[in-house]
Amino acid sequence: MPEHWIRLRGGWEWQTGAADADVAIKRPVTLPIEWPVVGQAGPVRLLRRFGCPPIDPLRESLTLRLEKVPGLLAVQLNGHVLEGPLDETLTFRLAPESIGPLLAKNLLILEVDPTRATRPGETWGQIALIVDAPKRG
Repeated sequence: MPEHWIRLRGGWEWQTGAADADVAIKRPVTLPIEWPVVGQAGPVRLLRRFGCPPIDPLRESLTLRLEKVPGLLAVQLNGHVLEGPLDETLTFRLAPESIGPLLAKNLLILEVDPTRATRPGETWGQIALIVDAPKRG
């Protein structure tokens, strides 16, 4: 089976201010986005809830792929910080032994520095889950 990409475009929540729900400013967004050029002080959190894709863990693997993400400060999935060099393109293998199994409902949080994410004329954020079966020899 070839790779199957599940693009996480819609359903994102943009949060600024304190993470406390009473103080944070929230609005829905769809990725990719163009960052506001001015007026954004401090980091922005982008939150996305998603269900677990139906995979056979004995035959298939699941990867989180983030592309065009300059200014990314942190990535969390279900409260686990995903470790690795934060670059404009990132790939995280979502293995049960490293982060635990995906849940029926999952929460992905991206923390972004908008001053480093802003590039005139470019959009930010192409995020996907990739289901892949190992190649057979």
